[in-house]
Amino acid sequence: MLIKQHITSLEKLEQCEIIPFLDARVERSGAFVVTDYIGTALDNIDSAKDRIANAIKQLQDVKKGLEQQEEVIKCEVAKWLVNNGIDKIQGDVISSITVFDKAPKQEVIIENEAVIDPIYCKLVADKTAIKEAINSGVDVFGARLEVTHVEQSIKLNKKRVKKVDELGF
Repeated sequence: MLIKQHITSLEKLEQCEIIPFLDARVERSGAFVVTDYIGTALDNIDSAKDRIANAIKQLQDVKKGLEQQEEVIKCEVAKWLVNNGIDKIQGDVISSITVFDKAPKQEVIIENEAVIDPIYCKLVADKTAIKEAINSGVDVFGARLEVTHVEQSIKLNKKRVKKVDELGF
């Protein structure tokens, strides 16, 4: 399904250009039109981010499939070579293909974490509990809160659906 998308100038502006652009746009078109214009720009950016995320997922799936196929080919070629008594074969373009035994994989299976000696366990600080404690007045040695002030932003509140053509820009 194709959705008509109106690309706004706002999406292409540098940070220092946005406020003067909006001021001029309000004078020319009015606040309601500018509000819809801003909303359209933000919706377009969200849509583009979603399309990119979907493309990334599709490419990751393709990559995973190729990696699996590569492994299947390597294993089957190794079986074929071994079945024919060959451990190394020369090529004209590829210098050679050699059969080798992979190192066995090792994975630790935790059967009962409660009985494992603490020297094999990691202690991770509970940042949420520390934050709550500090905010309630408790001194937590070895930790402190750092407040980062961020710039103001806006939240897009949608109330009605209009076609882009009706917005007048």
